[in-house]
Amino acid sequence: MAFPRFELARLDFALDDLASLAPFQLALVAFHPSATAQHKADARAQFFQRRWAAEDAGEQVGLDEAEGELRALTQARNALAKAKEETRSRMKDQATQTGEKEPALGAVKREDGVELDEREGNRRLPTPISPPVQLPEIDLAPPGPVFSFDWLNNGPWCSRDLLKRFYTIRIPSLPHPVTVRLLHEYLLMRRRDPFPRPLAYRSTNTGGLFIAFRSHQDATDAMQRLNGCTLPLAKVKLQGVQLKPNVEGTEFRMGSLSEEVRAAWEDKGGLPEGARWVGQAPSPRRGVKVSEAYEAEWREIERKRRELAEAAMQHNERLRLLQLQQQQQQQAEEERFRLEQEDAENRRLDALRAAIFGYGYDSDSDASNGYGGAYKRARYY
Repeated sequence: MAFPRFELARLDFALDDLASLAPFQLALVAFHPSATAQHKADARAQFFQRRWAAEDAGEQVGLDEAEGELRALTQARNALAKAKEETRSRMKDQATQTGEKEPALGAVKREDGVELDEREGNRRLPTPISPPVQLPEIDLAPPGPVFSFDWLNNGPWCSRDLLKRFYTIRIPSLPHPVTVRLLHEYLLMRRRDPFPRPLAYRSTNTGGLFIAFRSHQDATDAMQRLNGCTLPLAKVKLQGVQLKPNVEGTEFRMGSLSEEVRAAWEDKGGLPEGARWVGQAPSPRRGVKVSEAYEAEWREIERKRRELAEAAMQHNERLRLLQLQQQQQQQAEEERFRLEQEDAENRRLDALRAAIFGYGYDSDSDASNGYGGAYKRARYY
């Protein structure tokens, strides 16, 4: 076995610096008499960080005990065969120098000079191999947190007692078209180093966002990791993420809180006990780049963008048709006015000529011919 009598390991080691503990001691933190829930969560995270670092380094991890014992047995047999070969070579050299008979292959000479067959006198039973043990998949935190994104910034204001427990970061402006739900699903994306667990979201009228965390360390970690990061699919970068000083607190409404925070505050008047990190989304299936929930929200954003684009195109087309109709009406009005002006001018000229040449003006006959008819009659007379 890899850890014989593991149940007798000492449990009096210190928990002040978990990073200095051996791997088996990290596994024993769960049974330590002085370990708190935070100690256990930190030990679990430290254990998996070492495991992932070993994977990145190319080391073999995740092998069961049977494979480990088989590998150890193979190494022991190779070492034994090498020792036998060296012993046989040394005895052969001694026999050559002294003239004694070389012992038979596989024979061992006792102190009294009697040779024994190693296969009969020193037979070794094979080591029993235990069946492989399937370890369950372990998540670092429970699922969530869960928010009602349709009710953010709604409900009564949170009490000052609750706000003083929050450590807040501020994103001055969420780049278009990122939504709060999309950013939240990005925090829950499966990764080797999970994000701290957010407690509340609050969007501002200027397009900014406040995110509350449990501790100053969590808020600082989230700020450093979000500042300058590029969101998948959206291909936009978050800029200017800042840690907001927790002097008077940032105003949050009850609708901004996660369900677990709201329930814990209403029941016990405190923050929920539990893991420090988010519950990561399930491993994405083939063809999914981020997570199912993240890509579903991105598809919804794209659908709304297409609808807005189509509505804008329809609105622009209606405006174009309306402008064309107005132009046509204006042109028709200008043409009618021009014709009226031209007809009035012809009538004035006809009346003037009739007064000069002294003949009557027949409006019915001369109006259609203009002044040409009146001029012909004047020559005829």
